[in-house]
Amino acid sequence: MVLFKLKANAIHFQSFKQAKQQGLRVGRVRGYFAIPSLLESGISIAEVTTDEQLFRMLARRRVDLVAADLLNGQHVLQTFLPQHAPGIDWISPPLESRPQYLVLSRHYPGTEALMEKFNLGLSQLRQSGDYQIIINTLLPISYQQLLQE
Repeated sequence: MVLFKLKANAIHFQSFKQAKQQGLRVGRVRGYFAIPSLLESGISIAEVTTDEQLFRMLARRRVDLVAADLLNGQHVLQTFLPQHAPGIDWISPPLESRPQYLVLSRHYPGTEALMEKFNLGLSQLRQSGDYQIIINTLLPISYQQLLQE
């Protein structure tokens, strides 16, 4: 989870309380995971129902910051708002990093076997080095740099 901003805006703060004092407005998608310190700060938060709406608000300067997943945000910008993508950047370091999980229903027939096959395949990819090759090939360089911070 990172904060996106317009490249033209020089935004600097050490805490969300400082951001609130500066009068910054944050946008987020309703129902997505929220950063507790962001919510507790009392900063102005605008909620929308889709990622596309969120980034349109940023592009139109209706909010100053957008809290979103980096890869998803980059995808939304490239897919739905390519005209605005070059003017939008994110603040580093990330607000939060969370591991990704594969969720399988216990009620689906063969779930245990499927989970074992997945775990074995993932382990083999990591041991062979192919996992890192895939990451390097498919993820944008900017995301790879963020993972290393």
